[in-house]
Amino acid sequence: MNISVVICTYNRCASLKKTLASIGAMEVPAALTWELIVVDNNSTDGTKSVVESFASSCGLNVRYQFEGTPGLSRARNCGIRHSTGDIIVFTDDDVLVSHEWIAQIKKGFDDYKPACLGGRILRDPTLPLPDWWDRKWRQVLTHFDRGNEVVIAGPEDRTEFAWGANISFRRDVFEKYGLFRVDLGAGTNILGEDSEIVLRLRQQGERVIYYPRAVVVHSPAVDRLSKQYLRTWNYRLGVAACILDRDFPKHWPRLLRVPHWRYKWAAQTLWNAARHGLTGGPREAFQQELNLITLFGYARTAMQPKRGTPQVAGKG
Repeated sequence: MNISVVICTYNRCASLKKTLASIGAMEVPAALTWELIVVDNNSTDGTKSVVESFASSCGLNVRYQFEGTPGLSRARNCGIRHSTGDIIVFTDDDVLVSHEWIAQIKKGFDDYKPACLGGRILRDPTLPLPDWWDRKWRQVLTHFDRGNEVVIAGPEDRTEFAWGANISFRRDVFEKYGLFRVDLGAGTNILGEDSEIVLRLRQQGERVIYYPRAVVVHSPAVDRLSKQYLRTWNYRLGVAACILDRDFPKHWPRLLRVPHWRYKWAAQTLWNAARHGLTGGPREAFQQELNLITLFGYARTAMQPKRGTPQVAGKG
């Protein structure tokens, strides 16, 4: 089996139906063998019947798996354990995949031999954005686009290379380094399970790439288009950033377990809030508020005692 596609879902049978339809419409080379595994994370809607209906009519290799313990990382780990592909691909239950999505992923692994490949995630252009919205907040809608060129992660690069709605791994990385951390991700109120595993691989010297030809379109729920959601998301972003800084010590100099460059970031955040928060327009003022919330989430976590050993699930 070349590829296992894993979709983890929870009470989104309507959007899942659209996602499955887009997968069924893909153009897949005859020589590429693949399977689709849908992991139901204890849904109470019609998820199971949607999957069974699709499986019976699509002519594809589709399997339904049930994971009763809540948590996206637990559902993903369930998918890994039940998969058979040399490459394991993850996407979400609220995306539409491009016609060549899986073929492009296979090509990216063949051409660049990465441990992890992150694809492009575009926002659904039909999503109605409120008048006060700014494109700077597009990452809250899981919009991930680093341009048209392939980018290979460098040792000092702190930018993102892969997000969970369109991320793929060689199977052997889970056997070597463990599965997704179950104390991070949806269901735990802490972001960053996908960033954490990518950092884990990079720390081991594994190749991670951004591959823009593997494209999905994300259609998030409209409840993300609220200021309160943005505030909550940015606080959790700060918490996750602090946890990852602690759990992945680098050669950066540290003070009180915090990398020196984070103090510069904090000072710049405070300065920008004082300088632009009062003099800018409503959008700029809100942006500075979000920056301060992220800083508060980071600082509050940094002042707490370090947790025990990270909860990395067993190997695949």
